[in-house]
Amino acid sequence: MLIICIVITSAISAGLHRLPSYATTKMTAASEYKRRLFSGVYCSDKNHSSLNGVPPLLSKKYCDIEPCLDLNPTAPHQSPEVLSNAIARLDINGWNTEGDFFDTTLLRAKVHLSMLREDVLELSLGTDTPVTLEIVKLVIQTV
Repeated sequence: MLIICIVITSAISAGLHRLPSYATTKMTAASEYKRRLFSGVYCSDKNHSSLNGVPPLLSKKYCDIEPCLDLNPTAPHQSPEVLSNAIARLDINGWNTEGDFFDTTLLRAKVHLSMLREDVLELSLGTDTPVTLEIVKLVIQTV
């Protein structure tokens, strides 16, 4: 428990929970690395909460959860032309369109599942949270 608290506190202190969107800023190797790092921290928080039955320490209400791009892990370190070509081959949601499977593909999927897991944890661990079929359907539809 202590280690996850230290990791999350360090990530927040470093500002990883408030990274600018790629819609407004240019992607760099450093920004992508930060996004990958925070994605891992966010997923670890949800895993810890699920396994121990405790509330998550990070909430998407207070964090900018934008998954890393589904790029080859070496792409951010390539020349600007190679990087922009790789980004151009992504779909509008940041997934690669060539059917390639990278570590980042798995991390992106984990982030999306962790966001769903956060909603499920909120329903299951909340004290005054009504759980109805309509609410469960709404949670499932948000994914």
